[in-house]
Amino acid sequence: MKEDIKNDKNKKTERIIKENANTLSYYSQNIKFYLAGFCIAIWVFLILFLLGFFSFNKTPQLLLNPKVINYIENEAFNEDFNSTEIQTEDNKNHTILSAYPILYHIWKKQIPDLNDEYYLIKKQDNNNVTINSILKDLRLPEIKTNGIKWSTLNSLSFTSPSKNYIIDIDIEGNTLYLLNNDGNKESSSNALSQKDIKKIIKSELTKLGLPLTYYWEPVFENNLSGYIDVFYPKKIIGFEVRNSENEQEGMYIRFDLEKSNILTLSNYSTQAYQLSKYPFKKSVDELLKILQRHWNIDITKKGTENSLSMKKWKFIYLQQDKYLIPALLFNGEKTKKNIILPLY
Repeated sequence: MKEDIKNDKNKKTERIIKENANTLSYYSQNIKFYLAGFCIAIWVFLILFLLGFFSFNKTPQLLLNPKVINYIENEAFNEDFNSTEIQTEDNKNHTILSAYPILYHIWKKQIPDLNDEYYLIKKQDNNNVTINSILKDLRLPEIKTNGIKWSTLNSLSFTSPSKNYIIDIDIEGNTLYLLNNDGNKESSSNALSQKDIKKIIKSELTKLGLPLTYYWEPVFENNLSGYIDVFYPKKIIGFEVRNSENEQEGMYIRFDLEKSNILTLSNYSTQAYQLSKYPFKKSVDELLKILQRHWNIDITKKGTENSLSMKKWKFIYLQQDKYLIPALLFNGEKTKKNIILPLY
């Protein structure tokens, strides 16, 4: 019995040795094929990597550096934003409100619940990093940027790498403009939908390194003969921006419907911002007093017989000199008028 068990073990061991020997022999005979396949895979990876690298870097990324939004410590600006001083009749400001004799009604219950703190936004003063970044990304080694006095440089004008556009950058105003330079492009007979136009615009701007990160979905405006005007509203941290004249900030594009390309682009923002949180200390009554100092705002509970109710509101940022201030924008059901209430 013991001898039979021993014989079985020996047979099993011999079988394993034989199988291992066959496996080793197989891989030894075919190792050159495995090495060849491995080498081919390495070469394919290297080729794809290099192609991807050059493809990624062949287009100048004009405005991806520096960061457009820079978060800094709380209450970092040397300004008093929480003053509740009420202006007198002599110096009150009517620029963001309506003209006499229309009265607009805003009551306490129409003021929404507000947060304990908000971001205040300051335009970043230093443009040096932006300009250096542009020149670096354009890879112009013949320009020695160290010797240039950026404080005296007001604008840059150059042609895009594809030669399709003339690009003007207003350094002082932090805006960019495009003018189509491709007069030889043939007209297209294809009818374009708004979706098609948005896709073409986004593709063109992406090639130029101009992201649409800080713009809302476009609004199609004047449909002219052969052209259409497209407005991209500006947004900061998810909110629309309006200037002191109650106009919505944004970028304007005129699109050539016949040639299916951008004809002109204006007011693309290159501005960088600093964001700092500030406590919000005003009460609803104080906000109502701010409204009341404008003689055409009715803050009574039910409103007068002739006043127009401003029931709808939304949170926006209001541009005031070098700052963007949180504000409430009210508009009414029976009027297209907007009324802005700055929170700081």
